[in-house]
Amino acid sequence: CLYAVCECAAAREEALKGPYLEGLRIRLLFHVAHKLDDEETMMDYHKNSPPDGLGESVEDQLCLAAIQYLRAHYQDATDVYKRLLLENREHYALNVYVAMCYYKLDYYD
Repeated sequence: CLYAVCECAAAREEALKGPYLEGLRIRLLFHVAHKLDDEETMMDYHKNSPPDGLGESVEDQLCLAAIQYLRAHYQDATDVYKRLLLENREHYALNVYVAMCYYKLDYYD
């Protein structure tokens, strides 16, 4: 709830107090680091492997793609979304995410 109301510093403190929860805490801390413009922490979560960083799970890859999109790295986000779409055809929302990236890249097809 603290993240949703933009209390990012408080959200980080509460997330650090909580249990690991199979990557959920890392994904929350990754988004909090983005909101707080903490580039070093973001890179740590991005480069480290679980349990101290993002892994190859669908959830972790969606988190990474979302941050790429928010940072205006649309091609990187598109690459992640397309790879996930190849592996998970039943996730129709991925098509919307790819379309949003294409729009931002001025790729109208």
